[in-house]
Amino acid sequence: MTFETATNSTSESAFSDTMETACNGCGWKHPGRKCMLKSHPNYNNDESTSWRDSTSGKLLLAKGERRLPWDKYLQDSNSDTFTKWTKAPEKPISKKLKT
Repeated sequence: MTFETATNSTSESAFSDTMETACNGCGWKHPGRKCMLKSHPNYNNDESTSWRDSTSGKLLLAKGERRLPWDKYLQDSNSDTFTKWTKAPEKPISKKLKT
């Protein structure tokens, strides 16, 4: 599968729910072990804990996020509002899914 960066946040993503195993760091399902969201402030650094069972995962699930949000983050566990993550990488899309 070949990837390129998305120019539109509503595009179908290579990070999806269609692949088999969710990443323990971000909750997205993506190819390979390298996660593009590893530098995200709410990333789960404990590889032995699933995203859903991690501190960040539980916190974000309670806020309505099933996975690590691509371009926003919570500054602390008491926050109810998200902050724009200005260092977010461009979101990849599959050329196969591109229209």
